[in-house]
Amino acid sequence: MSEPIKAGVIGWPVAHSRSPLIHRHWLSRHGIDGRYERIPVRPEELEGFLATLADRGLSGCNVTVPLKEQAHDIVARTNPSGLTDTARRLRAVNTIWLQDGAIHADNTDAYGFMASFRQHRPDWRAAGRSVLVIGAGGAARAVVAALLDAGVKTVTVANRTLAKAETLAREMGGPVTPLPLSDLPRELSDSDVLVNTTTLGMTGQPPLD
Repeated sequence: MSEPIKAGVIGWPVAHSRSPLIHRHWLSRHGIDGRYERIPVRPEELEGFLATLADRGLSGCNVTVPLKEQAHDIVARTNPSGLTDTARRLRAVNTIWLQDGAIHADNTDAYGFMASFRQHRPDWRAAGRSVLVIGAGGAARAVVAALLDAGVKTVTVANRTLAKAETLAREMGGPVTPLPLSDLPRELSDSDVLVNTTTLGMTGQPPLD
């Protein structure tokens, strides 16, 4: 008899994640023998954790804040051919799995963001739209890529650390403008859509106000 699949979501913090609820639903729905748990992993523990996935009995894991960019860098260094084209473009990953004993990684955030957005706003058109994105981490990279691919007019990335927003804008290319988070209020009136990719507003985190 084969062993049950074991996977989970890693992050720091990770208590807010709804991934276990979602994955357990689909495991049950499709009759798959598996377990999916929240696994708290500090940034300084990440490389050691990923190196011991097999020893932990894990088939793979999802990655949430603040580990997406760091996880990309680790896979890029240890098994560069294991990165998908999307992961290379975004320089961040949210899905990691073992294949033939080697670590592989992908990023499905861009697709997931746009699919959810269009589900809730099926009449929305990207052309001519200006979008304001709060945050410049791994999730922000995926959102910016999805918006650019959809054809928005401009994307403004507001972040507490301006240098990180500038790096994102430079690496993503296109009509992306970095903005200090302190200048956010003046930018709101010129934006058609606001996307928060930070932990602000999550359970146990400060509100976004």
